[in-house]
Amino acid sequence: MQKNKRINFTMVVDTTLWLIAMNAIFLLMMSAFRAVFFINYAPMDQISGLGKYVFDAFVLGARFDLVQVAFINSLVTLTLLLLWAFANRSLFNKWLSVLKYYYTLLYCIVFTLLIVDIGFYSFFNDHINIMFFGFFEDDTKALISTIWENYNVVLVTLAYAALITVIYLISSCFIKLIAKRESGNKTHHPVFKAIFVALLLFGNFVAARGTLSMFPLDIMNSAISPNAFINKVPLNGVYTFYRALEFRLKEDKSFNLTSELGYSDGYERAFADYLRKDISQINKTDLLENIARITPKNTFVKNNPPNVVFFVMESFASHLIYYNSSGFNVLGEFKKHFDSDCTFMNFLPADIGTIGTFESIIMNIPKRPESKYITQSAYAYSSYKTSMALPYKNAGYETIFIYGGNIGWRNISEFVGLQGFDRVEGEGAMDPAFERNQWGVYDEHLFDYVLQKLNENTTKPKFIFVLTTSNHPPYKLPSTYKQLPLNVPADMKKDLASDTDLVEKRMIAYQYATRKLGKFMDELKSSRLGEKTIVAATGDHSFHFFNYGKEKLLKTLSVPFYLFVPTAYKTNSYNKNTFGSHIDIMPTLYNLSLCEQKYYALGQNIFDTKEEHFSCNATGVVISKDGAIEYSQHDKVKNFYTWQNSGKSVLQSSSETKELDKLLKRYKAYLALADYIVKNPDKKKVVK
Repeated sequence: MQKNKRINFTMVVDTTLWLIAMNAIFLLMMSAFRAVFFINYAPMDQISGLGKYVFDAFVLGARFDLVQVAFINSLVTLTLLLLWAFANRSLFNKWLSVLKYYYTLLYCIVFTLLIVDIGFYSFFNDHINIMFFGFFEDDTKALISTIWENYNVVLVTLAYAALITVIYLISSCFIKLIAKRESGNKTHHPVFKAIFVALLLFGNFVAARGTLSMFPLDIMNSAISPNAFINKVPLNGVYTFYRALEFRLKEDKSFNLTSELGYSDGYERAFADYLRKDISQINKTDLLENIARITPKNTFVKNNPPNVVFFVMESFASHLIYYNSSGFNVLGEFKKHFDSDCTFMNFLPADIGTIGTFESIIMNIPKRPESKYITQSAYAYSSYKTSMALPYKNAGYETIFIYGGNIGWRNISEFVGLQGFDRVEGEGAMDPAFERNQWGVYDEHLFDYVLQKLNENTTKPKFIFVLTTSNHPPYKLPSTYKQLPLNVPADMKKDLASDTDLVEKRMIAYQYATRKLGKFMDELKSSRLGEKTIVAATGDHSFHFFNYGKEKLLKTLSVPFYLFVPTAYKTNSYNKNTFGSHIDIMPTLYNLSLCEQKYYALGQNIFDTKEEHFSCNATGVVISKDGAIEYSQHDKVKNFYTWQNSGKSVLQSSSETKELDKLLKRYKAYLALADYIVKNPDKKKVVK
């Protein structure tokens, strides 16, 4: 029998039903990936008794998945209805042949993102976020090597190839079934046609929105339980990738942070809000002079300028320190220094990634959220009055930046070279015999190199800023390293996000790095340098394998700030409970080591008892003695917390208070000032 050369509404109905069946299979496969994610990362002891929330999370997750499925099918639905209007079977068959590859391609992209998201979570304890793009901007070769060492790449590749094959076979099978269907002679009442088309379009529209509510399904809808991990279960890699891409495109379009913060009328009000002054008191001719300060007169410091060494340690987070013991020894040789010198634990890093923190410290400003990294923008070729090294350079110091890795990373050699450093050195300047991993020389060699620099040309004091690399995936350490006991305590185990081998590797690498810092301090203090060298150390960011929840927000994000000050240079106002952030480090060091020296910075001297100290970072978290705030300038969401206990370690949800409102106002001004500083450099080389 000759096939009907035209298609009628029966073909539209049949095609729709077959495609719904096919997409239902893909939807189930997406839920299967969510199950894999859950099985791999769920902290079972924490979610015991929360079964209803878990069930709700999977149901909500299916709705998030359905959004992607609906978007994929929107074009299919529209073109199917157009083909019905033309009623040409030959054109319909050509459409089917294209459709097979369309579904294969789109679902391959979807499942690729789901796979990447699972891998991303293993490192960052979060779904894909803006840090994902660091893969293409970071040392990509080293990252690929890291992935190769941490995962069975061959097995994953074979599984991925099998998945693509399955996607193709499913698409091909259903398209063949549709192609074999005859148009038939069945007629449909116009009312049925109208209702069917209306339901098809309406159903696609609702599925793409994920809800019948006023606003489409959004990340805020995922907060369905009191458990942080369960709230992550509904989200998928496609949605979080889209959100990360949205932020990324805003970066590239010069996202106007200052306007988003409420200062579209100009920066003068931001300076006034930050300094807690009336706008009439602000120097409008030279705005930067409003934050200029001068260190106090100190004759001893003037006559005996100390060396200053500042270490930013890779992934030197606070969490593990709280569990340190003889059986779980993460501090090793560093513990005696950590206990006897100044240590601040109520301390937040500038960003959740190394480069953001690095830029913040170099420039003495907070990291601007949703803004392009400075080192990879036109501003990378600018000089700034706020640069960390300038006060030391102006005071006659030799200023040196040392990176344990390749100084070509993220264009930092170009950027740092313009910020008042006399020398910019990376692993290429070090002994080729130094043992290395993918990211650079091991910390033990880097610390030896710093000691070597301190002992060279002792006619001038030195300011040395150091960035380490060892505590970084793939957590490969020297073969000679002998680890101390790391028996995970029971109270720590219950907070772990996972119990994979990667967690153990991280703990060992963390122990290695802190021990080598301890050895450096042993050698420094036992030499003549110990009497005239100030040493600061902090972590570049926290790391993500604990599930603490919002009540322990500070513990989740914090890094320690360690400070050794020789007796002759010590201050009497040390309060270990003071809150602070990365940009408070340089003002603190300036005031300890420089006499009547002018500097520009947004941070505070952490020993200044007259200041209202607070901690903050680029994720919108602000914490002080009055409580905490989570703020997003993107969607203007504000969450407030107050302290449950006098020790200020546990938070509880709260309504807005007068104190927290003032803190938020200052934080927003703080970010606006950072935006002003970046966009108004001292000297700028125009790059096209």
